[in-house]
Formats: sequence, structure tokens, C-alpha cells
Amino acid sequence: MPKEFPLTTYIERGPCQHEVEVQVRYTVSGGTAPTLVDPGAPLEIEVVYVSLDDLTDDEWDRIQQECDDDAPSALEDEAATEADYRYEQARDRQMMERWERENDQLPIGKDS
Repeated sequence: MPKEFPLTTYIERGPCQHEVEVQVRYTVSGGTAPTLVDPGAPLEIEVVYVSLDDLTDDEWDRIQQECDDDAPSALEDEAATEADYRYEQARDRQMMERWERENDQLPIGKDS
């Protein structure tokens, strides 16, 4: 299932080459790590939204390249956040079970 990520970048525009902030959303799907017998598959990255109209080909290529560069770290950050959440849930569950054992109480909704 594709995952969507935001990205903020800047493009120089106009006669004075002032920076314009560009909001981008892109999706990432696919991708498998290489193994000894399988070369793996690359990530599929698709830009789904750009807040600036009338992009030149060079600007579009630059935005696509920034999304390509950003995707691996965005996926790592999301995986780390999910791992932290799972760890906290397991820790809370263990603490609650320990408290129930120490206080000789049954979980709510359970009969003896």
C-alpha cells in the first residue's frame, strides 16, 4: 500500500531569482531489499501534489529528484515512529499486568 509523505522545497523564480516555497506530497510504494538471490526492487515514487503551477521541466525534475532523495529517510522515520509506538504499547501492557499481579486484582470485565 502506498504511503504518502509531505516535502517542502524552494525554487528560484523571477528576474531577481527569489525563492518560492513549494509544498509537495508524494507517495512511496514497492521496494524490496536485495538478497543473495534476488536483486530487490526499487522504490516507486510518485509526486501527487505540487503547490506551484507552471513548473518548467527542470523544476519538475528537481522536485522529483528531491522526492527520490527524501523517500528512504522518510520511510526510516516512519518505521522508527511505529517501532516506538509498539514498544510503548508493550511496555504499558507489561506494567499493567505487573500491577494487577502485585495487587491481586483481575482485569476489568473478567470473572474469577
